[in-house]
Amino acid sequence: MLVLTLISVFILFILVTSVAYFRLVDFQHILSHVTEESIPKLAVSGQVYSEVNNLTFMTENLTRANNEAALRISNQEIQRLISHLRTLASTYETDPYLLRQLDALELELSELSELVALRISYETQLSNQYEAMYALYEELLSIAARHAIETGQEDIFGWQLTLATVASDAGKIRIQNRIGPIRALSREIDTNINALKAVWRDKSGTMGIQITTLLSALDDTLNGDEGIANTRILQLQLRGRTLGRGNFLRNLILDYAQNAELEAGRVNRQVVIETQKTSQKVKQQIRIIGIAALITTIIIVSISYLLKVRVVNRLANLNRHVRALLQGRDSHLSLTGNDEITDIADTLDVFVSTVAEQNKMLLTMSMSDGLTGIPNRRAFDERIAMELATCKRHAWPLTVILLDVDYFKLYNDNYGHLEGDSCLVKLAHVLEKQKIRSTDFVCRYGGEEFAVLLPDTDPEGAEHFAKRIKDGVFSVEIPHEHSPISNRISVSLGVVVHYFTHEDTISAQTLLKIADDALYKAKQNGRNQYTLDVSGDIMLAKQQSAN
Repeated sequence: MLVLTLISVFILFILVTSVAYFRLVDFQHILSHVTEESIPKLAVSGQVYSEVNNLTFMTENLTRANNEAALRISNQEIQRLISHLRTLASTYETDPYLLRQLDALELELSELSELVALRISYETQLSNQYEAMYALYEELLSIAARHAIETGQEDIFGWQLTLATVASDAGKIRIQNRIGPIRALSREIDTNINALKAVWRDKSGTMGIQITTLLSALDDTLNGDEGIANTRILQLQLRGRTLGRGNFLRNLILDYAQNAELEAGRVNRQVVIETQKTSQKVKQQIRIIGIAALITTIIIVSISYLLKVRVVNRLANLNRHVRALLQGRDSHLSLTGNDEITDIADTLDVFVSTVAEQNKMLLTMSMSDGLTGIPNRRAFDERIAMELATCKRHAWPLTVILLDVDYFKLYNDNYGHLEGDSCLVKLAHVLEKQKIRSTDFVCRYGGEEFAVLLPDTDPEGAEHFAKRIKDGVFSVEIPHEHSPISNRISVSLGVVVHYFTHEDTISAQTLLKIADDALYKAKQNGRNQYTLDVSGDIMLAKQQSAN
């Protein structure tokens, strides 16, 4: 009987051990699957999302490339990103549509690159044509002047003025961005050159023939089939095609990013489901081992206890940690050991911290102006709402300043948009330097307009700050020879100081309207100055603030 009992116990022990062994092997396979496939897929999804953002940025650089070196660098970086994205998509099983989208993106990027290269070649051709045109212009003036001296004819001022008009119209073609006016200028140039030829057509001599020949060459340079006018028209048409193709590519990349984000969500859900399945399987194992432990020896109980301590509790903690993260709650998981569960927890923490950092970077980018790097209009709207509430609660005065660059359109028209962008960046740096307190706020409000918020600042402080801005901008000495009021960049400022009371109901739109009206007065009074306006119940605000 004892032998049978011992044999039964031994058989039960072998049975339980076998069951436990095969269960643990199954559990090992599940953990290996999560560690070797699901988690790497999750990491790859995050890398794909990051590289798509980089591809969007590099596509913008390609569209804006203005020389062959910049074009080559942009193409090389884009090819690297496309290759990396293709590698990531091929490493693990992903949606085949993503690979087809990559093929379409690569084809469109190649066509955009060809358009940009053609645009750059037109720009180079146009520069060479202008050099040739100005050389002909100088030679014509020189020969005409020499002829006047040799023949005693000094009345060539009208002919020289017409020739100068031709050169001036040619210069206008280069800065004209509409095809209709360019064709009108071309016709005017043709009329003037014919008039110039008529003056010399009946004159004999080598100089007359030479001038007529040079005028024909000038006409061909300006109005020929490959002349300046036609080249400029082709350049404008190509610029429109390039911008259109760039916008189309941007939409393709955004579509790819959305699909990549959906793929990342699918992988994330798969990891959660597999983790939950793992937890459920482990609980089933514990129940089986627990029932067997009631019948068999202390060894089975010890094995069950070991499994509970070393596996179940840690997986349950990991599961709760994952659920808390999915629900957006803060959760801290501390697991010791050197096994798959610890690897999963560590990998999950790294992934969560990476996603949080990327979200933080995206938020920062959305609140910053892409050109100047200072806060943008969106950041201003959020900040002014906060400052209105704070000043109302403490009965503080709030200063709002709107400033506008004087005659900035003339600056852009004459110096070019690149110099205009550089000017705005310099002005942003000047405004940032004027901040004294951490609560002072400066942003780009839109175009050439900037805005300033100064909480708890009275009219004297507001006027002092406005004067510092005006003088600071003027002291930078950014040349503006086309400004009617100065030979350098200047600004006009509209300043409003509102004394808040606890019962105040004034809105941000009203304050901005008052500041805008003050800015209008500053411009009407001659620009390069500020206008101050004070509103609100000053006595009541000071009394409430003191209490």
